[in-house]
Amino acid sequence: MQSGAQLCHLFVTILREYIPSHPRVLWDTFWPHICDDLAYKLQHDAHFPQPSQNKIQNYGLYLIDNLLSDTGQRLQDWPTMPQVVRDWGHHLGNHLIQEQHDYDEDDQHTNAEQHIANFNPDQQAAFDSIMFAITNGTGQIFFLHGPGGTGKTYLYNTLCYQLHS
Repeated sequence: MQSGAQLCHLFVTILREYIPSHPRVLWDTFWPHICDDLAYKLQHDAHFPQPSQNKIQNYGLYLIDNLLSDTGQRLQDWPTMPQVVRDWGHHLGNHLIQEQHDYDEDDQHTNAEQHIANFNPDQQAAFDSIMFAITNGTGQIFFLHGPGGTGKTYLYNTLCYQLHS
């Protein structure tokens, strides 16, 4: 039985040398075998406690793209193939950055909704103005001030929740 790394190299060789007519079909059929050791690597090297199938597949595509780039080609040269959607090179090796980028969007959305429902009128006005500026790209700069206990941190956190959802 071949290891995932060997199958990854074989897949790249097939793409480059044999020019399959349906590379996506090959990928869809064999990615679980090509990526069979990547869940462990993502858990231990990239600090993903339970990587999803999408992350495992995407990391496999990243590794294939890297192998292809060594030969002057890229995964983009096969338009029917799925493309890498995560910047793995940036995230691997620094688990703190990865944790910041790995928010659960549903949790962030729920937190934003809960916080927004509890805003006082001043917080709501500030939130609406800031979100309008972000949504419309106005380039406005905001400075929130006031004594402690006025909810500035609550508003900051809600903005973060909203922007990550």
